[in-house]
Amino acid sequence: AAAAASAAAAAVAALSMPLPLAKARPQERPPWVSAPVVSMLSFSRSDSVADLSTLSWLNALLSWLWPKANAALTEYVHGDLEQRLREMLPSAFKDAKFAKFTLGQNPPEFGPVEVAHHSDTHIEVCIDMHYTGDVDVVIDTGTGGIALGIRHLSFSGRVCIVLKPLLEKMPIVGAAKVFFPALPRVSLQFTGLAAVAHNPQLEQMIRQTVDDWMRSRMVLPNASFHVFGTEEEDVDPLDAYCIAPLGVLRVRVLSARYLAGINWKMTDVEAFDVHPYCVLRLGEQEGRTSVVAGNTCPTWPADERSHYFVVQHRDQQLEVTAFGEDQGGMFGKSADGFLGAAGAVLSRALKQWPKQHSAAGVRKSSVVLDTALVSKDMLHVNDPVLRGRSSEVELELEWFDMLEELPSEEQGGLAAVAAGAPTAVLLVELRSGAGFPWEDVDEKAGLRWRCRSEDAQKTSRRGVACNVEEAFFPEVALNPRLFSVVDKLVDRGYESPDIARVLGLETTELVEQYFAAKKEFEAQQEEVWQKQQEEDFRVSVVWNEVLTLFVCLPSSASISIELLDGQDRVVGLIGPVPMSELLSDSALSLPREWVPLELAAAPKEEATGGLAAWFLPSRTPTAPDVARYSTVELDVSAQLRPLRAGRGMPHRGRRK
Repeated sequence: AAAAASAAAAAVAALSMPLPLAKARPQERPPWVSAPVVSMLSFSRSDSVADLSTLSWLNALLSWLWPKANAALTEYVHGDLEQRLREMLPSAFKDAKFAKFTLGQNPPEFGPVEVAHHSDTHIEVCIDMHYTGDVDVVIDTGTGGIALGIRHLSFSGRVCIVLKPLLEKMPIVGAAKVFFPALPRVSLQFTGLAAVAHNPQLEQMIRQTVDDWMRSRMVLPNASFHVFGTEEEDVDPLDAYCIAPLGVLRVRVLSARYLAGINWKMTDVEAFDVHPYCVLRLGEQEGRTSVVAGNTCPTWPADERSHYFVVQHRDQQLEVTAFGEDQGGMFGKSADGFLGAAGAVLSRALKQWPKQHSAAGVRKSSVVLDTALVSKDMLHVNDPVLRGRSSEVELELEWFDMLEELPSEEQGGLAAVAAGAPTAVLLVELRSGAGFPWEDVDEKAGLRWRCRSEDAQKTSRRGVACNVEEAFFPEVALNPRLFSVVDKLVDRGYESPDIARVLGLETTELVEQYFAAKKEFEAQQEEVWQKQQEEDFRVSVVWNEVLTLFVCLPSSASISIELLDGQDRVVGLIGPVPMSELLSDSALSLPREWVPLELAAAPKEEATGGLAAWFLPSRTPTAPDVARYSTVELDVSAQLRPLRAGRGMPHRGRRK
């Protein structure tokens, strides 16, 4: 999916490049310039062409690129998905690996396409993507030759390509973002161990691993970013690498019907029930309801709290998953099990679900849960799921607009709609920092920022070192693939004339050039390494990320930003900054500036005396050397966006 989406992005970006036809004389121009599109098909029979009046040209392009994309994706899966699979599967499969991986000969198909014009500098292209193929995937479980495989895969989703900003000079498209607004639907048919045992838990685990892998790569808020223009001059890096929020969605679970009764007792085989709860998910944001005890048709309390989600795209999908909590005892059989899952596309739900008379912007409806992966072997014979009843969950939705100014008293001010409900969204904009210790950038989890306000907190992704001096191999007129061959011949004691003879060269000139270039490269490496070992060597780190936090009482809240090292230890702090400073600003913002880091206090070590000191090692974690971060500065800014109940999502823009 990532390979195909990137190819589609490249094709769309290529369309934005002007063709060099203006300088050609009329008789030199190709016949299709002034002729109808259909005339493009008048080529020789030996040429493969596509009808440009439809999306068949894109599908044809992908069919020609598919063998290359298939090979590239295979290498990517071995290096990335394989490790994720080992982490998710049981410990018995810790040595699992892909023994074979190919997606077959059928390329994905695209269409229909929708183009939205948001502004003169912002265009969005959304394309439906479908793939069905007989794949050949074999997973070696690493348990003595036992393998499981996947023989058929179907994939369906919508890929979006955001072209922003659009420039009035080359390359016209300043940056592009490629992403799936919602998790694509993936269907797998298993072979081998998974098919023979028909273990729903194992199948669910593999599907969950694939889903989580896709979420972390291409599903909002994650995306593939491509910058074509010059950063800072033409393109704001923060704008290029972030997707601005559209608004906020409030969700409350009201009730459910006909859930699977996965709990039963040995002392009463006719009785079955479930202790249900629901998990709500939008992108990487999650919320969980309370548990309703012993009811397959539960109704949540009237004071059940709502969950709030920041929305970035109209086509994002709210995911609802029902579970049964494990409350089993000595004489009971119970399982904290999967009860079903459903999804609702936000733009459709906020338009088609029935409105509630009590509030114009509130909508309510029920979604049917997919119970195909429920472990039906352990259900009671009279269970509603086994008897064909559809499991449902009733939801209440409400949309909130994000304002750029404080609402007036006539509009209600910043009053919350319910106790504990947020009245505003805080946007903390992290760009880059300077003065970081080089060796800590790649340590374990890396350097991250954790923002706190009231009871909310959010942690950034790990930063990436930038503007780091590197050694580059000088250009040599010898094929780079022969470098390792020359090195091996040198290790075997070959002289330059012999090496030239083996390589089929008439003279030793290229061999000597390679030796000189390698010596220069090794000298550069040594110089860079020596600089990195100096005590005062520091690097810059880039994040280009916006963290969002909900705020209930901005007038009394504050913002704190903590720097975490690779071991999740706090090494420094920025703030706390009273949020009243944002409220007093007409733009409700803290201007962009470089802020120095205040070093964290070293934790006190607890002394262990007596016999315990002999037998019990100290469990006090090693304190970080915070003095090494004394030169750190962060390029940061913040914005406050008050919330106001709205009637629905903003329009997509002019569409074609």
